[in-house]
Amino acid sequence: MPKCCPQPNYCCCKKGTTGEKGEKGPTGPTGLRGPSNENFVFGWTGISGNSFGSDNRQYWLIPGGQIGKNPYLAGNTQPVPSMAVAYGNATITHAAIHISGDPSAWAGASPQFTFRIYSFCEVGSGVPQPKPVTIPRIEYKCTCIKLDSPITAGCAERQALAVSVTPQQDSTTPANPISISIALYSKSQLNAPEVFL
Repeated sequence: MPKCCPQPNYCCCKKGTTGEKGEKGPTGPTGLRGPSNENFVFGWTGISGNSFGSDNRQYWLIPGGQIGKNPYLAGNTQPVPSMAVAYGNATITHAAIHISGDPSAWAGASPQFTFRIYSFCEVGSGVPQPKPVTIPRIEYKCTCIKLDSPITAGCAERQALAVSVTPQQDSTTPANPISISIALYSKSQLNAPEVFL
C-alpha cells in the first residue's frame, strides 16, 4: 500500500483529470459614469501701441492666449486662429470672461466688448460659417455668464472653435495695456469620437 493512502482501498496519490470549463456567466450592469467637463480658453494681451480701432471690426482671440503689440484683425486674407475639439461632441453652455487693464488709460466709461463664438469647419470670406453665438457688451471686469444658446463642437459635426472680440463703437476705445481672456465651459459626457475607438 502506498504511504500516501490513509486507508485500504483508497488512494490519493494520483490526481484525476480536470473537468470541462463551465459556461461564462452574464455580464453585470454598467456602473455609473462620473461627470465630465472641459474648458476651452482663448485670449490676447497687448503690450504696446494701440490695442483696437473704434470701427466695430472683429479681432481674433488666440487659442490658449497670446501676448503681442497688435491684435489679430479678422479679414478675408487672414486665416482663422482655431482650436480643434477632439471629442465626439462638446456642448458649451457657459463662459468666464476676464478683461483687465489700466483704467487711467481709458477716458470716460470703461470700454465694452462683444464676443462671438464660432463652431465651424468651413470658412467663407475670412469668417467661419455658420453664424456665431454672440455675447454682447461685456465691460472691463470679471464675469461668468450662461450662453443664450448652447453651442456644440466636436468630430461628430463641427470640429473647431474660434472666438472674436469687437470693441463697441459707442463706448470708450480701449488702449494698452489690456488683457482679454475667455474660457468656454462644457459640462457634458465628453466621449471620444468613434474614429478614435
